[in-house]
Amino acid sequence: MKKTIIVTSVALSFRRAGMTFTRQETRLPVETLTEDVVKALKAEKNLVVRESEQVEDTNASSQSEQASDQQHAETKQKALADLIADLDKADSDLWTGDGKPQIKTLEAMLGDKVSAAERDAALDLLASTANE
Repeated sequence: MKKTIIVTSVALSFRRAGMTFTRQETRLPVETLTEDVVKALKAEKNLVVRESEQVEDTNASSQSEQASDQQHAETKQKALADLIADLDKADSDLWTGDGKPQIKTLEAMLGDKVSAAERDAALDLLASTANE
């Protein structure tokens, strides 16, 4: 079997290494990419990259999609936490009365829809990493 990397974007779309990635899986044969491109894709926090060496059957494909969805959610949560950490604490337009970042601000910065639950999970992640 040929080695393939499977790339999905955290945002609706994201460009890296001259390619546009979306939330749909993009399968790239490794032999068509340079080592530097593979490293750049794997290092990009706005992309979820995993490797595959076999043809997946339907059951394995379903498990792979679930794993990819979970990885996508974790990557998005980390990206949101990073954005929140960079927000100007003194700019009251960016924050709610409860001291949480405005959803519309996060959506504009991320280029994607953000739910209150996703924002709150990112705040929890930020708080847990601050306590380490």
